[in-house]
Amino acid sequence: MAALDSNVDRIVANWMRRAARLAPRMRLATVEATKTILSESKRQMQRLIYDKPVPNRMQMQIERKRKRQAQGKTFRPRKNFVGRKMTENAAGRKPAWRRTRNLSRKERMVILSPYVGLIVNDASRKGKKGSRGYSKYRHNMKCRYPAPWRARAVELKRGEVTRIYREGMRAALAGR
Repeated sequence: MAALDSNVDRIVANWMRRAARLAPRMRLATVEATKTILSESKRQMQRLIYDKPVPNRMQMQIERKRKRQAQGKTFRPRKNFVGRKMTENAAGRKPAWRRTRNLSRKERMVILSPYVGLIVNDASRKGKKGSRGYSKYRHNMKCRYPAPWRARAVELKRGEVTRIYREGMRAALAGR
């Protein structure tokens, strides 16, 4: 019975040493994998959002008119729009908005544990009510703006993340 106890103790001790080596390696692998996903996420965000040209104000008005006509609604211009032709003028050449790149700047990674890394975005958005954020008066919605660039990044880098974790586990178990 003593020989069995010593074998069990030896096996438990070996697994405890392996577990102690695994956590730091997995933390490094999680950081590396999360950085990989974050860089691909920013690349996809650039492709899906920032590479698109900013329309001018006149283009936005024409697009609204086309949407209303497609829905079967009549186009009713605003009061200050009456009498103007839908041609490009000095006001129509101004961009419809100004890019701040706030969304891209606020995308960051957070490591919660040796095995869990997150990509979060704390970008606030000015809402319809002036300086109040959207979530302050529409709190019942879970996610106002979904992030398709993250889903694409995860899909594209799935194999590389698997490789990173596999190498980390092999290094930890080999004792390197």
